[in-house]
Amino acid sequence: MNLSRLSYFLPFFKTVPKFRFSPRRAILSFTGTTILATILYPQAQASFEVLFQDNEENRRRIEKCPNIKKGLYFPTLYLANGLLQCVWGANTTECDPNLQFKEEVIGLPCGGKIGMHWASHITKIPVQEKNAVVIILPGLTASAKEPYVKNITSEALDNGYEVVVYHNRGNAVEMTLPTNGYLNPFEDFKLAVEYVKAKYPEHKIFAVGHSFGANTLVNYLGRYNQNNDIQAAASIANPFDFKKAAQGLLNTVFDKYLAESLQTWARVNKEILEKAPAHFNLEYEKAMAVKSMVEFDEYITRRITGHSDFTEYYDSISSGNYLKNVSVPLLCMHSKDDPFLNPTSIPIEQSLQNKNVTMLVTNQGGHVMWFQGLLRPKRWFPKPTLEFLNACYDEIQAKN
Repeated sequence: MNLSRLSYFLPFFKTVPKFRFSPRRAILSFTGTTILATILYPQAQASFEVLFQDNEENRRRIEKCPNIKKGLYFPTLYLANGLLQCVWGANTTECDPNLQFKEEVIGLPCGGKIGMHWASHITKIPVQEKNAVVIILPGLTASAKEPYVKNITSEALDNGYEVVVYHNRGNAVEMTLPTNGYLNPFEDFKLAVEYVKAKYPEHKIFAVGHSFGANTLVNYLGRYNQNNDIQAAASIANPFDFKKAAQGLLNTVFDKYLAESLQTWARVNKEILEKAPAHFNLEYEKAMAVKSMVEFDEYITRRITGHSDFTEYYDSISSGNYLKNVSVPLLCMHSKDDPFLNPTSIPIEQSLQNKNVTMLVTNQGGHVMWFQGLLRPKRWFPKPTLEFLNACYDEIQAKN
């Protein structure tokens, strides 16, 4: 190229402004890029895994579940991770105002008490009623008052089910301890299911468990698989492996939160715990001074259930040990960014070994949250959950 021709371009170069570094501009650019990435990255991670044994029955079931089939969950833009989801969930009361509960206390043969809160609409809504009952199990110290429990309850009512929320001993019902022997939470729930079956002998029985309640549900399905009245179920944010879950929580703010929740439960039931029969050997005052769930379980929970230490207790109650025995359709739903549960505790390999288990794993969603929508975020998980139960209901009806 003839260098003399460069003179033609000199006027152009003179019009190009000189680059000057501006700290303010750089900060604004970085901030804008960060905000944009924060918004877009979760949306790019919207696809989720649906894992199950590839057989005709499972494929047909998923075909009837639009929210599961499309494999996408888009979180609320400003709730980009599990922590934000949980913070939002702890401060929102978004639920159906047309919802009411009738409380019922059931006496157990051992003298204990459990609660059954029957749900209905305050103003009757025309729906196509199903010949089925859904039992809802809340989390560790939760009750029918929790927004997420109301969310799933409303969805089940809108789909034509009878709905009842199960409350274990000491949760919205008087705490009771056996005078002889130890407390068996799975036997208590078994008696609750039998009570529902006796009340609705012609109805199909389904169940949806959340967190600790999901663990109770899967234990029931696996332990009593030869004598089981539940015909389909969903497990939402189940710890499955309590040792792994506890290790993941150690020395975190979430561990402290769970300990404080258990201490609040203990204060409500203080009189019963302090006057517990001697064979329980409870240490109430020590439990009230702890900063972790493991310590609380060591001083109270493992002793109520008759275990030698918290490690034995965690091994005993971990429902992942019983997943292989589940003999009815079961949907398990988890989020990888659940701040309360270690992702390694999700039993993917075990679930794939059981033809009855469908495992749904999202990238975002927090712990029993899965908010979506912009102005008034709502929980997404009730819809795929009820789609799955509806598909199971249709299968049962077709066989009868």
